[in-house]
Amino acid sequence: MDVNTSEITFEWTFNGEVVRRSLSSMMDHGAVAAAAAQGPDARTASVASAPPSPAPPEVIKSAIGPGELTGLGTRTCDLRDSTPAGTVVNGFRKTEGRTPFGAFCVWDPVK
Repeated sequence: MDVNTSEITFEWTFNGEVVRRSLSSMMDHGAVAAAAAQGPDARTASVASAPPSPAPPEVIKSAIGPGELTGLGTRTCDLRDSTPAGTVVNGFRKTEGRTPFGAFCVWDPVK
């Protein structure tokens, strides 16, 4: 029913009962106690012994040009394409930009 910074309010639908619980009473105190019992050296050792993550594969860029035709009359971009924005290839201009959701790339038809 309600949530704030200190408690959560539940309503049980089968009997209409309203129950309030503090966030601190709902925390798993067992995990915190177990970590504290191991001491700081045990926590540091578990972090230090984690294997390093593998490096991402290197993307080799080359001038590929416009990709497949979309239903909107534009063409897709290939992640490996090194063609600079504004370049015109086969009647399509490469357009790149940013939105609140991330970067975009599209090949627009030249009119």
